[in-house]
Amino acid sequence: MSKDFSKISDAYEFFVQHSDERDVCYAALLEKLRQKYQDVSCRPLQILDFGSGDGSFAQYLSENGITEFHYVSYDPFLKTSSSHPGAKHVSNLAELKGSGFDVIVSNHSLYYVDDLQGSVDALKALLKSEGVVLIAFASDDDALIVGWNAFFESISKKVPYQRMMDLSVALASAGFVSRITSVPSEISFADTAESRSKIVRFMVAEYAPLVEEKTIDAFFSKYKTKSGGIRMPLIDGIIECRL
Repeated sequence: MSKDFSKISDAYEFFVQHSDERDVCYAALLEKLRQKYQDVSCRPLQILDFGSGDGSFAQYLSENGITEFHYVSYDPFLKTSSSHPGAKHVSNLAELKGSGFDVIVSNHSLYYVDDLQGSVDALKALLKSEGVVLIAFASDDDALIVGWNAFFESISKKVPYQRMMDLSVALASAGFVSRITSVPSEISFADTAESRSKIVRFMVAEYAPLVEEKTIDAFFSKYKTKSGGIRMPLIDGIIECRL
């Protein structure tokens, strides 16, 4: 993957603490996953969490009525698994060759793969014929994507992460039929130099020092509130993909 969150952990934690995106997307993914869970013939569900981070999604499922499942987490930067009983962690998808999953979840992780088509094809190969891939992914109108575009243009560099148009092409090329549900959330925080710095680092990681202050000012000025804070709209799509 092209973005190592272990190096920007403080910035990531700031984002999580000041936005409701995780809660909103978890709830939306749960709603979609619950539809699969209602088919008792699929239990226990075989679930792969692609780009799992700390594996907290497994705990969230258990706390919200999805109790009969086997959980595999994949994240190349983390070596520990979810605390969910029987959970397995892998850092290389090749370890899962021959497996078949009822549900594959990718919660805001496909932006950062180096080979998007290869990753989508790999997920397809791990999906059961009647399975579903559930992807949370930012739309082009999401403030973070608007920021990517502005910041990387200002340093004359192509955005090094995947965007919605790239994902749409990759899913279609793999033969997936996709349906998107829009899910809005937001991030809000006090407008301080420290807060701005953390959000910019969260967005563009090692490229943050290259972005000039005037570009950063122009970006955040669009989201200033009357009370002097910053409120940015986060507009995600929950993409349901079937073969």
